[in-house]
Amino acid sequence: MKTIWPYSALLTNVFGIVPPVFYPIRFVPIEWRSVVLLLPTSGAAVLVNSAAGLEAITGNEAVLAATALAMEAVALFLFGIYWARRMARER
Repeated sequence: MKTIWPYSALLTNVFGIVPPVFYPIRFVPIEWRSVVLLLPTSGAAVLVNSAAGLEAITGNEAVLAATALAMEAVALFLFGIYWARRMARER
């Protein structure tokens, strides 16, 4: 299968594995911030840095990061329930 966008792995590594714990969110271009805040590691790091007073973010950015984290947590919880039931049926 061909990669649709050849830089997706690079961007995933930069924004998903190396969260803004290591770089301030202000270094991310404005156009990319909403995408970066949807990633769990980046969104959590930005919220923690903001709560600690290390970095200022807008209210919209905080809402986006918190909502994304909550939705990801619910989705993973539901997937965990589904997977546990599926594994229980197979035994």
